[in-house]
Amino acid sequence: MTNWPPAAFVMLSRDAEYLPLQVVQGLLNSIPSTSYTFRGVELAAVAAAHPSILRDDLDLRHAIATVDRAAGTAVVAILWRASAARSGYDRDLLAGLLEEVDQAMAADLQLSFRDDYFAPQFVTYLREVRPAHWISLSSRSALFYNLDQVNLASIEPADFLHLAESWPPSDGETYIESYLAGRGLPPEDGSDPLLTIRILAAEQD
Repeated sequence: MTNWPPAAFVMLSRDAEYLPLQVVQGLLNSIPSTSYTFRGVELAAVAAAHPSILRDDLDLRHAIATVDRAAGTAVVAILWRASAARSGYDRDLLAGLLEEVDQAMAADLQLSFRDDYFAPQFVTYLREVRPAHWISLSSRSALFYNLDQVNLASIEPADFLHLAESWPPSDGETYIESYLAGRGLPPEDGSDPLLTIRILAAEQD
């Protein structure tokens, strides 16, 4: 067996939901588990399409659970959407892995998200689910320090407002200004940037 190139995992993650479980299992069985290294995001998409794989392929589950923390937002977003659409045992498998990945991210006090693999839906998850292990969000503005303006602005206004209102003003000011600039609304002198975000969030609803 030979290692798969990264592009093959991308293709499988994209097509898994359209393929029968037996075909996906056959493809995964044709490669060594060493190929799973650094492929946690793509494998999460495969698991989202066929949750029972998490029960049968422990190496795959481990690769997802130990994904690079900076890329974890994409895994959390994928597993959250998938678990919400499932029921019974499939939902439990996805939800259990979601909690494991998310708790590991929350516990990493050195974590800072990166542009590659950042999923803005992760912030939707934080706002809607409000997981207890993220109660320290108000002191974690540095999570978003390495995101460029484009990725920061990709967060939905209601979700970004959830973040902005949790941060101390001294921590959030730069992010708020960058967010609005990324959305083509750079703050004017004397304006209230946070009020602008509240208006955007209200329009979103």
